[in-house]
Amino acid sequence: AMTNIIEEVPYAAIVANLSLEVVCSGCFVSNSSSPLSRCVKCKILYYCGPECQKRDWKLHKEECKFMASFSRAIPSANVRLMARLLIRRKKGDETKVKAFNGRTFEDLMHHSTEYRAVALIFDKFKKDAKELKKYVSKEFIVDDKELLKYYGKMQINRFGIVGSMQMVVGEGIYLGLSELDHSCSPDAYVRFRGSTAILRSPMKGRVYSNQLTVSYIEVDAPKSERWRKLNKYFFQCNCAMCQDEEKDGYARSIRCEDCSFGICRVTERAVLDCDSCGAVSRVTVENANTANENVLDLNVKLWNGNASDFAYALRYYNAASDVLSEKNIPLAVLARHIANYHFIHDKFISIPLVHSFADALCAHIPIGSPERTYTLLAAMAALSNTQSTPGRDKLRRQTDEAVFLSHGTLEEGIEKGDEQIILLYKLIKIYDNRNA
Repeated sequence: AMTNIIEEVPYAAIVANLSLEVVCSGCFVSNSSSPLSRCVKCKILYYCGPECQKRDWKLHKEECKFMASFSRAIPSANVRLMARLLIRRKKGDETKVKAFNGRTFEDLMHHSTEYRAVALIFDKFKKDAKELKKYVSKEFIVDDKELLKYYGKMQINRFGIVGSMQMVVGEGIYLGLSELDHSCSPDAYVRFRGSTAILRSPMKGRVYSNQLTVSYIEVDAPKSERWRKLNKYFFQCNCAMCQDEEKDGYARSIRCEDCSFGICRVTERAVLDCDSCGAVSRVTVENANTANENVLDLNVKLWNGNASDFAYALRYYNAASDVLSEKNIPLAVLARHIANYHFIHDKFISIPLVHSFADALCAHIPIGSPERTYTLLAAMAALSNTQSTPGRDKLRRQTDEAVFLSHGTLEEGIEKGDEQIILLYKLIKIYDNRNA
């Protein structure tokens, strides 16, 4: 069973701009049963009620003035989070506030030298710094050299605060947990209850150590894509998963053109041969990589996709399935996007498509990861729209085990008012009721 190692509240956190009206800026919970109350002064942040607003006031007091006088409606997320860090600096919190492991804001890495060396990143800093200086009062601004260090600390140490169904609802700086290094196959996982970060490990009785690893990114991608995402942390991963060439080959694999069940792993070899019949594929490595990149690009687009995007995505999936294998990870992620859309809009979805992405992603994503749990839940949710579901019992057992490992018992979570677990419970109940 998973062990809860430590819980940590953020040093500074903001709700994402797109979620401001539906997620409380005090507790980071979205309450669909009752509307949130808007701050009457800035008219930008929303709260569950007076208690959450009072809790957030120590930082929002100054921020509220900034927002009320800012010429633009809402500053960017980078600027808003930087402003909160500067408010804490003004209060003397950068050395005064200590995490569970003794770390302070001053201890955080900033990589400011590397930031200056990368033109694209440094240009983004200059753009954000210009907006920041228009947003906050002059007494909060520091010189550009110090500001770049703050910016670097924010970018390197920020966590995406994940709400229901693995959707990022905000961002926060966690002084203690930010010391942990990344691994694509970590020995601990971070999940969230509101804005509280919970560090969990699959190893029973595990205690906190700075040698623990967590994943900075979602790992449902081939190694090249994971490394691209890690570039912004100036981190190159050499974990067991990144060194597993066979696993990565299957993550990018294509179908064999000569036999029914064969798969050609995509590696850097000159030719791609079938793992079943040994035939050499007529698809080149370059064309296989292009096919993978095209699906990865489509997956990014679908995060904010509309109905026409998903209609196109389904057609694209059917065509790409003739080339890419059932173990291909970008293709599996595309199928998961399509399945989620069909569930939300109460549409029927192909049963083989659902089982295909569930099997591929569960073979790829480490056990205990919340990412694995939500993949199985997405499969269950999609299949709840069908009358007959082959493999239903197996999927239900897999999901129960995944929920327990990543989130704990449903009963305990419901008792604590854990939004994520309550939603998991509701989704499972929908599945059970429709398949009774």
